[in-house]
Amino acid sequence: MIYVTAIYANSDQTLVTGTDAGGNTETVPADFTLFRQPDDGPQGFLANGGVIQPYEAFPTLEEAIAAKLVELDDFRWRMEVGGAAFRGSIIRTDANSQAKITAVYAMARLDPEYEVPVWEVVPGVFIPLDNSTIIAMGEAVRDHVQATFNRKAQLHMAIAGLATIEAVQSFDIAAEW
Repeated sequence: MIYVTAIYANSDQTLVTGTDAGGNTETVPADFTLFRQPDDGPQGFLANGGVIQPYEAFPTLEEAIAAKLVELDDFRWRMEVGGAAFRGSIIRTDANSQAKITAVYAMARLDPEYEVPVWEVVPGVFIPLDNSTIIAMGEAVRDHVQATFNRKAQLHMAIAGLATIEAVQSFDIAAEW
C-alpha cells in the first residue's frame, strides 16, 4: 500500500497506521518491508519524503483495545517466525522454512523410506534427516505455530476484557506471552 498519510500507532513508534489515496488503512510494524515494493509501507512513505505523524493517545477504551490487539497480532507473528526449539537446536520457522518443512514432512508421511541427506537447520548448520526425524521436525513446527495461535487467543480475551485505557496501555504482551 502506498501511503498518502501515516501516523505512529503506539507510543514506542514500532507500529505505523498508513492511509492510501482511496482511504484504505493498514497498521504494520514501522520497519515492515516483507513482500513490499520500494514505495510501499512506512519505509516507502519515508523514502518518498513523507513524515510519519506522532503517536496520539487514544480517546476511547475501544480504540485502545483495538490498537493493543494489533500489537498482539504483530507479536504473535514474530513469535511464529522467530524459530522453534527442536532437539537442542533452534530451527527456522519463517514462511519459506515452514513450506519446505511441510513438503518434506508430507513426503516422509507418504514414503517411510524417505530421507534428506543434507538439511540446513540454521545458516551454516547441516544435518541429515531420517524419516522419523523429518516427521518429528514437521510436528514440532506444527505444534510451535499452533501454540502461537493458542496463546494469542488467550491474550486476546484478556485484552478485550480490560476495563480502562490505563490497563490496556500497561498490558505488556511480551511479559504475558
